[in-house]
Amino acid sequence: MRTDAAIALFVFLLNLSALSAAESGWPAWRGPNANGFSADAVPPVEWDENTNIRWKTAVPGRGMSSPIVWKITRDTSYVPSPLLAYGGLYYLKGNEATLSCVDPASGKALFGPKALEGCAGAYASPVAADGRVYVTARNGVTAVLKAAPGHEVLATNRLDDSFTASAALAGSELFLRGLKSLYCISAGPKP
Repeated sequence: MRTDAAIALFVFLLNLSALSAAESGWPAWRGPNANGFSADAVPPVEWDENTNIRWKTAVPGRGMSSPIVWKITRDTSYVPSPLLAYGGLYYLKGNEATLSCVDPASGKALFGPKALEGCAGAYASPVAADGRVYVTARNGVTAVLKAAPGHEVLATNRLDDSFTASAALAGSELFLRGLKSLYCISAGPKP
């Protein structure tokens, strides 16, 4: 599958999941615990064309094809997944630490491409929390940016390690898995 078609499909699916996530407590592709299970969701057991259908829309094209609303054909991610957060779709150029952000509904550029100073190479996907976007590079640098609309770099943090895995967030902690160590980053006191 071509990269631009894959991104268009991914954006479409993210938009669908974002719509249902806002109401059902299903904040990620595989649910709150990334395992396909939610203790909070209560979907109906039965439905038909007249019962329990909140909405439906025709899908143009053949079979299971989805409409492509917009697409980006250059400078898209190769390994890192895009990040849908704070009204923007963030993505890295190839495997570089060059960040861009587009409007998920229109594809209009909101920010970038911006090479993140100090960051070299990126296999990890960006993550977001508390109005910030975190981009971890292979050379041990994590850039922390203010989310849309400003996108200013708030901090550039360096660890003596190399990172290819995406960061994980849990409460007030950020977990980074390097080639040498696993790090728990937290502003709280050490245990």
